[in-house]
Amino acid sequence: MKTIEKSLEEVKAELEQTQSDKQTIIEEKNKLLTDKNEELRQRNEAFKVISERNTDLQSKLSQASGEIDQLAQWISKLESASVEGDAFTTLKKELERAQSEVASLQEELSSKKGRSYW
Repeated sequence: MKTIEKSLEEVKAELEQTQSDKQTIIEEKNKLLTDKNEELRQRNEAFKVISERNTDLQSKLSQASGEIDQLAQWISKLESASVEGDAFTTLKKELERAQSEVASLQEELSSKKGRSYW
């Protein structure tokens, strides 16, 4: 009977040790799960911040792109006006030269009117 009692005591001790080990493993597992959940929560929060910033930057990029397009249109219009302005200046000079030539020819014609070649 003593051996059975001793054996029973040993089995009880092993069972208590096994249950203690099991409890320790469960606690470690739960701690790891908690740590992983916290890490995932932090990553999700960081992703949310990055996503918001990305959206903000995309909005700013779109706005800047629109402004660049508008400036390009204005520059094109200014260049066109500048070319037309140069063309206008050139045409004005040609007109002055033509008017001068017309005046010169009129003078020559009026000076020849007085002469008769017949």
